[in-house]
This record gives sequence, structure tokens and C-alpha cells, in this order.
Amino acid sequence: GVRFAFDAARRAWMPVVDAGQLALQQSAYGGGDDPDADTAPRAAAPSKRKTADTAGAVPPAAQRTAARSNPRGAASNAAPHTSVYVTGLPPDATVDEVAALFSKYAGVLMPGPDGVTPRVKLYMGADGVTPKGDALLTFYKRASVDLAITLLDDRPFREPADRDAPRMRVTEAEFKPKPSAEPPEAAAAAARRPPDAPRGLLGLSRAAQRQQKQKHLRALQNKLEWFDDSVPQLSQKAQRTVVLTGLFTLAELAADVTLLLDLQEDVREECARFGEVTSVIVFDREPRGVVMVRFREQPSADVCVACMRGRWFGGQRIGAAIWDGATRFRRTDG
Repeated sequence: GVRFAFDAARRAWMPVVDAGQLALQQSAYGGGDDPDADTAPRAAAPSKRKTADTAGAVPPAAQRTAARSNPRGAASNAAPHTSVYVTGLPPDATVDEVAALFSKYAGVLMPGPDGVTPRVKLYMGADGVTPKGDALLTFYKRASVDLAITLLDDRPFREPADRDAPRMRVTEAEFKPKPSAEPPEAAAAAARRPPDAPRGLLGLSRAAQRQQKQKHLRALQNKLEWFDDSVPQLSQKAQRTVVLTGLFTLAELAADVTLLLDLQEDVREECARFGEVTSVIVFDREPRGVVMVRFREQPSADVCVACMRGRWFGGQRIGAAIWDGATRFRRTDG
């Protein structure tokens, strides 16, 4: 049987293990290769993970100081640019025309100081009267800059255009920091000006202009959020599918039996400029001349809608929209 002995240090009866039992246990569990080895428990090695993680770490007090000085991180110091610079505009181009074109293809423009007109600036020549053909436009979101460059760069301002018509060049606007040094006369005048004195074209103080700007931005943000919430959630397939209308008439299909296949290939070739096309379906029983185009990626569908909508084809104006996922169109084999 097992013998027990009272351990005064532990105040408990502990089993007594003799040398024979210890050797038997070591042989059973693979131990005891070195009978002279120290059988006392070894102290656990200090963990290296804590040392590695804390090596070179910033003290908590310094972290709090850095967080207060730059709460959003260093990357937030450089605000994303949402402006584009356009050259090659015709001399008679108006602010409304420029705003309408770029809003159609690239998205929402920021409002100007008055909160109504879009933020579009047309530059004048050296005489201050003749238009230079350059413009600066500011969008609400950064993604509009990429869309404007992709869709409007190296194309004429008005369609249709002659072969020799000038083409626009659309690039991301670059802003250089203004020199901080101020002429002594201007500094003295600013010091004498009362803090609430009207300034600028709107006759408002700087504080009032900032408040008005923030008010317009909040209104614009609420408008965009309302618009996004009002759009039903579409499936992935629907978001990648574009519905084109006005590409044919039923009389044209009846007069030429090969038109359907030719139209399918022409649409695929034209839409391949916007991204990889996975399918093109011509609904030959729809009087509106419906053709459905499905892309591999959703952004390609958005670009297709922006480029195809409003174009003229065979004397008809093309309509383009993202499929709602519910409308069913008719065709002969379906």
C-alpha cells in the first residue's frame, strides 16, 4: 500500500515515494536517462514576449500627450483633395454648362460661398475679360475626382464635336501653400479692423462665413444621407447590371434578322471599354429597345451608366440605368 507521512510545512499528510517507485515512474514516462540529474522543479524562464512588446515602447504619459496634440493621427493633417483643374474649355463655356457636365459624370459639386451656386471658377486671361479656357471645380467627395479624370479627360466639351475641336484636359488640382508673410500695410489694416467688420463679397465676418459654410455642409450631408437611405438595397447581380434603352425598334428587328446578333456584338464591344462584360441580352420583344449588360465588377456598371446615358444612337436617345433587380423584360426565347 501507499505510505503517508505528515508534512509540517504543508500541514498535510503527503504520500511517501521511495527510490524504486520513482525509478519505475521515470522509466514509464521516458524520464531518468540521467540518474544524477537534478529532479527539483526548475524556475520558469522569463517570457520574452513582454520584453519584445515593450522594447522601445512610448510611455503612457507620452502617448496621452501625443494623442492630445494629434488626435486623428498624422495622416489626417493632409485633407483629401476634391478639386480638379480643367483646361481646353471653349471661350463661351458658362459656369452652368461646366457644372452640369461634371455633375453628370462625376458627382455632386460643393456649393459656393452663397450656398446655392456650385463651386466652379472660370479663369480669365491677362486682360481680365477674355476667358482663358481653364476652370477649377470642387467636388463633395474624393471619388468624384477619379471619375472626372477617367470619364472627361481628353474629350470635347460639347457633343457632337468636330474632329479638330479642342479637347479638355482634366487633372487633379494642386494647391501650393500661401506665403505666411503678410505685407506690413495689410497687417496694420487687419489689426485696425474691428473683429465683426464685414469682409468679402457677402458682407459677412469670417466667423459668420464659417458658420454659414458649416450649415451648408450639414444640409448637403443630410441630403446625401437621405438619398442613400431612400435607395433600396440591390443584390450584387443587380448592381453589376445595366439596362440600356433606345437601341433598336421592333420594326428594325423584323426587317433584318441579323440585326439582333450584330447589335449584341456591337454593345459588347462598346461596353468592354468600361470593364469586363459577362453577358449581353437583347430583349427583342420590348418596344423600348432594351439591352441588358452585366459586368464582372460593380464600378464598371456605374461608369457605363455615366457614359452611355444621353448618347444618340440611330436617331434615338439612349437611356441607361442600373437594373432594379425586379423588372422583367420580354424576349423570344424567354
